[in-house]
Amino acid sequence: MPRYKGSSPLAHLAAWRLWAGLNQEQLAKKVGVSPQGVKFWEEGLRHPKMEIIARLADALGIPVEVLINCDPRDGWGERVLRERVAQQVMVSFRGLLADLRELAGEGERVIAR
Repeated sequence: MPRYKGSSPLAHLAAWRLWAGLNQEQLAKKVGVSPQGVKFWEEGLRHPKMEIIARLADALGIPVEVLINCDPRDGWGERVLRERVAQQVMVSFRGLLADLRELAGEGERVIAR
């Protein structure tokens, strides 16, 4: 059976899975595949379709490009995590601002009556 290790786009899948704090079974469940599939990809025995790679990245909380191109042991894990948290904070902050603007508008309408 051919091995893709080294040339596999998922050469660092096991490291990213560990970075995310998941075992093979947990990752498989999040992605909707068998634990054996995850094991085969990590060992370079199989190569998943792009749709599965996208689901793996989503389950790990990282962009596809990072899953394919980066090793979390090179410091990318912390950087990706910081960027994701910053994005989530900004989304929450924007939502809060929109809610405050809406409430302020409703307050002005009540005062105007």
